[in-house]
Amino acid sequence: AAAVRAGLAARSRPASGQWRRVGTGGRASHSSRAPAAAPGRRCGRSTSAARPVARAGRGGYDEPVQDRLVSVLPYLMPLVSGLKYGRFIFKDFPAVAVLLVGGLQPVLQLFQTVPFASTIAFFVCVLVARRPDVSYFIRFNLMQAVLLDLVLILPTYVEMTFKFPTAGAGYLVYTTVYNTIFLYVIACVGFAAFKCVTGQVPKLPFLGTAIEGQLGYDHEYSVAPGARGAAPV
Repeated sequence: AAAVRAGLAARSRPASGQWRRVGTGGRASHSSRAPAAAPGRRCGRSTSAARPVARAGRGGYDEPVQDRLVSVLPYLMPLVSGLKYGRFIFKDFPAVAVLLVGGLQPVLQLFQTVPFASTIAFFVCVLVARRPDVSYFIRFNLMQAVLLDLVLILPTYVEMTFKFPTAGAGYLVYTTVYNTIFLYVIACVGFAAFKCVTGQVPKLPFLGTAIEGQLGYDHEYSVAPGARGAAPV
């Protein structure tokens, strides 16, 4: 009889669950409540600290206005250095020379009157770009402007080494190369200035990748446009 009662009790016990004592009679009853949620989680979402979100502003990243203006100034160096490659375009289109050279006249006078002004500006940009307390936005533009200015020196050395013809097909190639370099400089400086004003990093082809290798990659400026300002789930 005892064995039969033990079997019936085992058959009536739930397959799984929790048991708790009720009242003072010592009887045990099954609790139908689900197990308590794990610490640190609530309603299916983690209560841990949220990941940092990239700063986003209107039309670009929310960089301070002074940082945007400072980042545009270094591109005056490659712009001034590239003016000599536009002499054939200036000859065919004098209005371009009046507009561009006339607008840069204060900068040109500064570079002509102050001894080694271009060299001083070059080293100042390099030194400031190496300071870790300066924002990544400013340092990136400083180094990219310096690198673009260095690239423009290469055609000058080629011209000093070889004597280019003054007529014929060789002269046509010579003028085409000069015009291409000048238009490339104008396009790079215009693109960089627009990006800086809107608070975005102007990553030029090849040059931008080299600068990232020098300064280190900052993920804050690599957020896709559709994900700017979006909070993580």
